[in-house]
Amino acid sequence: MMMILVVMVIILMPTTKTTTTTRMMMMMMMIMMMKMMMMMMMMMMMMMMMMMMMMMMMMMMMMMMMIMMMMLMMMMIVFVQISYGATSTELSATSRYDFFMRNVVSETHQARAIVEILKYEHGIKTIHEHKFIFTKQ
Repeated sequence: MMMILVVMVIILMPTTKTTTTTRMMMMMMMIMMMKMMMMMMMMMMMMMMMMMMMMMMMMMMMMMMMIMMMMLMMMMIVFVQISYGATSTELSATSRYDFFMRNVVSETHQARAIVEILKYEHGIKTIHEHKFIFTKQ
């Protein structure tokens, strides 16, 4: 910028030593310098914009990686199911329900307990499983 000002002062100062051609040449040089400076500024702006775009892309990639990591972590989390009232014997299959737990006993244990109570308390000798026929001694 300082150089342009010096050239402008030289051009605008009318002296006996400077001719019209010299002034014209100086003016053309000044215009060329201004064009070059403008081009340099535009290039710098373009470079800055490119750097900003690259930074934004890097940030977006980092965010995507973080999201993917979070999704992977969520996939790894095991959700344990705890039941307070499910007594079905099917839920005891650990191959199918790996992380299922219950607070109550399954139906097989309840049925055995009921049979034992009936045998002991009421003197029932045989119990048919599906017909619900009870016979006393």
